[in-house]
Amino acid sequence: VGKSILLDALSLCLGARAETSFIRHGQKQAELSALFDIQSKPEIIHWLQQNDCDNPDEPTCILRRIITQDSRSRCYINGTLVTQQLLAELGHQLVDIHSQHHNQALLKKDYHLTVLDEFAQHPELLKQVHAAYHQYQHIKKQLEIKMTPEKQDWLQ
Repeated sequence: VGKSILLDALSLCLGARAETSFIRHGQKQAELSALFDIQSKPEIIHWLQQNDCDNPDEPTCILRRIITQDSRSRCYINGTLVTQQLLAELGHQLVDIHSQHHNQALLKKDYHLTVLDEFAQHPELLKQVHAAYHQYQHIKKQLEIKMTPEKQDWLQ
């Protein structure tokens, strides 16, 4: 039973759907927090910076969730109020929870790319490819703006 309670609490901190049944009887709300050491996770640090949730003074990430009796939920990343969706997006990057018949990450195509990129151990080359891809997307969008609908099919 203890493992289930712990996994439920961690799942809530990582952005899982909240229910009022998680609130202790007689209490107005439940509050959960999780602290992660992200010192060796540059992709997490970058994600936090991109989403204005970074904590530049500490190599940690603090997730906090408050669930109230009126079925409302407040989510925080490093003290910044965020949506449940944003919390879940980060949660998928921080933790992969495995259960008997369930593996979240293996079903996600982005995870496959992350594993491959980490295995290759070429962060500089990855940055170059990422930049080239964004440049390609930008040029493609500019071409689509200038082209007629018939010619846009050619780009696909």
